[in-house]
This record gives sequence, C-alpha cells and structure tokens, in this order.
Amino acid sequence: MSQALVIAGGYLNINKDRGWTSTDVVRKLKGVTRSKKIGPMAGL
Repeated sequence: MSQALVIAGGYLNINKDRGWTSTDVVRKLKGVTRSKKIGPMAGL
C-alpha cells in the first residue's frame, strides 16, 4: 500500500494474505488514509 488511496464512499473489497486479520487490515488502511471511518463488514 505505497500509493495514495482516495475513496469518497462505498466498499473496498480486500483479499487479505494469510496471517492478516481484519483488524490488521483496518489499522493499516487507517494509517495510510488517515480516515477514522473504516471498519470490517462482518457477517456477509
């Protein structure tokens, strides 16, 4: 995730690597985007 990521709204489907949890991905995205409104969609 070295490039800037801009999303105005909606969903971002991420195929995470083994060993990564949803929380790991959310933390990484929050750090990269500096957005507070990011979270996993559990229960689909």
